[in-house]
Parts: sequence; structure tokens; C-alpha cells
Amino acid sequence: MLIHQFPDIQWLKAKIREGFSDKKAINDIPLKHRGWPTVVLNTKTRLADRRDIQGPFSLFVNLTGCSTIGIEGKQYNINEQCYTLSNSGQHYDLIVDNAHTTETLNIHFGEHFYQQSLKALSVSDQHLLDDPFEPLADSPLIAPRSLLRNTALDQQLGLLLSSYKKGESSEEQEETLFEILKQVMTANSREIQKTVSLPIKSGAVKKEIAARLFLARDYIHSHFDREIGLEELSKISCLSKFHFLRLFKQAFAQSPYQYQKTLRTKRAMSLYQRGITLEEIASQVGVENASSVSRMVRKQLGFYPSQLVQ
Repeated sequence: MLIHQFPDIQWLKAKIREGFSDKKAINDIPLKHRGWPTVVLNTKTRLADRRDIQGPFSLFVNLTGCSTIGIEGKQYNINEQCYTLSNSGQHYDLIVDNAHTTETLNIHFGEHFYQQSLKALSVSDQHLLDDPFEPLADSPLIAPRSLLRNTALDQQLGLLLSSYKKGESSEEQEETLFEILKQVMTANSREIQKTVSLPIKSGAVKKEIAARLFLARDYIHSHFDREIGLEELSKISCLSKFHFLRLFKQAFAQSPYQYQKTLRTKRAMSLYQRGITLEEIASQVGVENASSVSRMVRKQLGFYPSQLVQ
């Protein structure tokens, strides 16, 4: 179901406590199953303050603008380049406080849909044939972190929004939702694999180091539009400066400085392709002027932005 306004928060919390036992959603829309339904929240706002909501497995995306998602005592600043995930049953905060409008496209995957989809993605074909209706024993826990969006995910998000707006069948919408869920679960697995090669023998220590590195990288995602030095990032990760530098490069195949430049370049090209001037882009990606944007793109990609349309 697609909604364009945040539902009343007291009504929502009451529904969550009851587990949607009356099988009715917002506006008394009937539901097939108890528990959270699948909800796509596409709304435009400058101000929202929604705290301590116990949600289903959720994907938080902004088509424009930015928001802050709080999960497990940590805050994730979500902009147009990244997204974050929360696990089923986790409490989250959603805060928007901007001078310009933020357009959300948050997906709360219904409990029944999520369980069925996850089983199809994680269980062998033989097991699915032998026990097609057996519920999934355990759901994987996703460590909350921000991840970068990509073209494939953006295409699926666009298809989903278009499907709802055109009034296409629920089957078509579920196919797209399944593809989106598949993509974000695959992306999460890839993120975990990035830290597997860290030269640390103890599994517990490696897990802790990985969490600290992801925390620093989340910070870069949120603040890529300004210079972030090694000292600042090493303090965030609670590691010595050069220890942090070495481990970050091993995990993500780039130094923190290179990673920031890559993010800025991707953002600059995305804005340029939308017709934004280089002067405006400079202010949004944290470089001095239009010439600096051109030089940055040339150094990173091997061509100037103006050559893209030639």
C-alpha cells in the first residue's frame, strides 16, 4: 500500500502493540494477514519528528533532501546517495528538519511478505520443494549502517513508485518489492564480505573492528560535502590514526580521502545530469567553485563534465 502522509503516530503505535490483530490498515483498508502490512511511504515534508516506532524490516530512502534515522542509539543521516536498513522488531526514529523539502520513499516490508521472500532467497530449492510452507526458523540480523544506492536499485524504486501511481496489480508490485528486497540483502552481504579479509585472527575482534570501520564510513556518507580528516575519523572509530587508515584501505580498497572524493564525484555527476549548474554543484559537494568541480571529475573519471553530452 502506498501512502503520502505520515499516519497518526498514536494510532500507529496502538496498531503495532496489537499486532494489527483486526487486520485493518490505515483508513480501515482490509489486510490478508495479521502483523505489519507492506507500506510504501512516499511523502514530501520539511518537518517530521517520529520517535520510538517498532517497525518491520524497513528500507529508508530519500528521493530528495535528507533525514535522520535513529536505530539502536546511533543516528544515520540519509541523503540522496545512501540508504539505511532496520531489522524487524527494532525501534527507529525518523526526523526531518530542513529548509528545503525532503521526499521520502521508505519501504516497510510486511511481516508475512518479508518471511516468505526471505525464505525464497535463503533456503535451498530442495528444501523449498520438501517443506514449501514451513516458516523460516531465523531471520538474519542486519547491522544498521548506511549503504550507497546504485542504478539498479534506483530503477526498481522508480518502477515501484510508478506501479502504485498507475494502479497496477498487487502481483506486479510484489514482484518489484521482492526484487528490491533481494538487492538490499545482496548488498548487505557484500558489505559484510568486505571485512572478511581483514588480517585479524579473532572473530570477535574482527567483528568489532568492522563495526568501527563502518561507523566511520557512515560518517563520511553523511558529511561527504566537507573535508573530513584522519584525526576526526580515527576518533569516531576509536582507533589510532594510521591503524585506522591501514584497516580502512584493506576493507574498502580506498583510503578515506579517496573514498570521499569518489562520493563527491558521483554526486557531482548525478546533479550535472539533472541539469544543475556547476556553480550550484560546487556548493553541494563542498568544493570551492565550478572549476574545482570540473578538475575533480577530470581527475576521477578522465573527462570533464561538459564532455558528457558531446
